[in-house]
Amino acid sequence: MGQLLPLQYHHLGQVADLLEVAFQHVMDREGRAFLKRLRRLSFSLLPRSSPPGWIEELGLKGWVWLEEGRVVGHAAIYPAPRKGEFILVNVAVAPEYRRRGIATALVQAVMEDVRRQQGTCLWLEVDEENQAARRLYQTLGFTYTGTWYRWGLMVPRPSAPQPRPRLPRMPLYRMTRSVWEQVYPWLRAWYPKDLDWRYPVGNLDRLRPGWWPWLYRKFLGMRTTAWYVGRSNRPAAAMFWFFMPRGGWQRLFLAAPEEVEEEVIAGLVRPLYRRPYVFLLDAPRRTLEEVLPHLGFQLRRRLEVWRWRPPQGRPRASRA
Repeated sequence: MGQLLPLQYHHLGQVADLLEVAFQHVMDREGRAFLKRLRRLSFSLLPRSSPPGWIEELGLKGWVWLEEGRVVGHAAIYPAPRKGEFILVNVAVAPEYRRRGIATALVQAVMEDVRRQQGTCLWLEVDEENQAARRLYQTLGFTYTGTWYRWGLMVPRPSAPQPRPRLPRMPLYRMTRSVWEQVYPWLRAWYPKDLDWRYPVGNLDRLRPGWWPWLYRKFLGMRTTAWYVGRSNRPAAAMFWFFMPRGGWQRLFLAAPEEVEEEVIAGLVRPLYRRPYVFLLDAPRRTLEEVLPHLGFQLRRRLEVWRWRPPQGRPRASRA
């Protein structure tokens, strides 16, 4: 008989092993860094007799499903940037224990916790090809809100034999406060504010030029820069670059009007070929499927975003 339990210190190592198996086909650099952190914590000298809530303070709140003392299922929950909203992540079940209702029990435990905290929304994202997970979330009352296309650009070293795309030379300008005010509506049209939980920088307003945003980014170790093409103080489109040195990809955010020419996007991409990095760009629009491959990007994943809102009324009492 399996057990559903809150995540505890001594589960971390097994959870890392489970996630590595469950997501081996889609595990990226950020995912591997997270597993490394879990394993490091599992071998740390922190006492196993710590207070029950200490692990939640590390941002590791979740549940596990045990079979004969072994972790075979896991689901975690994180607070979203907006108050009252949460994110469901890392729903995983060992292959030999699937189709037994374990994933359903784990997700329901998270939903119950959101009710208990009087949360207003629970978000998640799932790979478009994961049909079983999509059916599960739909059955539990989640609503599909849209699909995001994750593009990757692997810039080869100058000595590499593979050819680079020919990109037009266009005047580039550094982001200024006045231009920010012009491109900000484009940025938010591409990346809505209610999805700030999806962006590694969190609130995209932190990309704003200025002393205080810069000081905040500096304090957290964030590296950012932004440029635009067009005319001086009259942007045609803009690109924002973000990087966290402690693991992670080079992330890109595009700000462009509804109708944007391929030449403009190519002009923004050209500076990326100066260094051999791997860049990731999330885009919600299918129109880029005809543009980005010509610029060296490859489509990595299609991620669906789903949302669940608790029913109105008093939250139900949590089960012991």
